[in-house]
Amino acid sequence: MKKAVLFDLDGTLVDTAEFIYQAYEYALSFHKLEVVKREALAPLIGHGLEVIYQTIAPKGDHKSLVDTHISFQEERFHLIKSFPSIISVIRKLKNLGFKIGVVTSRMKNTSKTLKASGMNEDLFDVIVTGDQVSNPKPHPEGVIIALKKLNIKPDNALMVGDATADIEMGKNAGVKTVGVTYGFGGKNIAKSNPDFVIDDLEELLKVLKYS
Repeated sequence: MKKAVLFDLDGTLVDTAEFIYQAYEYALSFHKLEVVKREALAPLIGHGLEVIYQTIAPKGDHKSLVDTHISFQEERFHLIKSFPSIISVIRKLKNLGFKIGVVTSRMKNTSKTLKASGMNEDLFDVIVTGDQVSNPKPHPEGVIIALKKLNIKPDNALMVGDATADIEMGKNAGVKTVGVTYGFGGKNIAKSNPDFVIDDLEELLKVLKYS
């Protein structure tokens, strides 16, 4: 029986905290808008750039904000860091026979983001980015596309993420969910009621025994 583990990217597979926060701060400042505090921004991460800018800067030019945000990041990939054990865990999962996928709101620079953290696209069996879906998280479309490409049923899949949008997307798609506490959502990820909560990705290997 084929099984799959799908991962969110930012805050789950890759430490993009500074990469993301500094981009929002720069874009808002550049367009002379109020800079939102990081603790207020954190719960919104995962919903997609335009949706977030519509929320934090309702009077702003959202397309221009997004363009400025992306341009800033294109010159700042050095801000991306890797989380411990990520590659090791992925390889162990693959050795156990799991198909591995990424479902992210990130768009055109997904490949560069992975490479900046020491990973590459070859590690994954499928990658679904924000520009491949019509409906952003928490809509289940991203998970549905990934599972269709992998030819795996929702009952045999797991969605791992650090944000409420990830957990809700997984639930909406009918897959089991795992919330990680080391990302943008922190301990508050438990409030999204995932099936499992872990503090370290290596704990995922134990979770899979019970899922």
